[in-house]
Amino acid sequence: MDELYDVFFVDRAKSFGRIFSIFDSRVVDGVINGSATVTRISAWLSGQADIHIVDRTVNLVGEFLKFSSSVFRRVQTGFFQRYAFVFVIGLILMISFYLYMGV
Repeated sequence: MDELYDVFFVDRAKSFGRIFSIFDSRVVDGVINGSATVTRISAWLSGQADIHIVDRTVNLVGEFLKFSSSVFRRVQTGFFQRYAFVFVIGLILMISFYLYMGV
């Protein structure tokens, strides 16, 4: 009786177990490992975009502001005479341009 039970039930259960084990190792683990690979690749791409696009853009804005502020610091001296001089020169240039274009 034990031999018949082994042949009809135990051996078939072992066969199904092997089939499910192969399915698990090839299909389920393959999907999980593929998902992990896709996640690692997307994380690497995201890191590269952060380094080469975001960080460089932020640094470029900072460098531009540093440069432009150095130019404006030289112009902004705090001397009223210089501001008045620049205003008068600008006014003369605007009037000259208006008269030149109007003729």
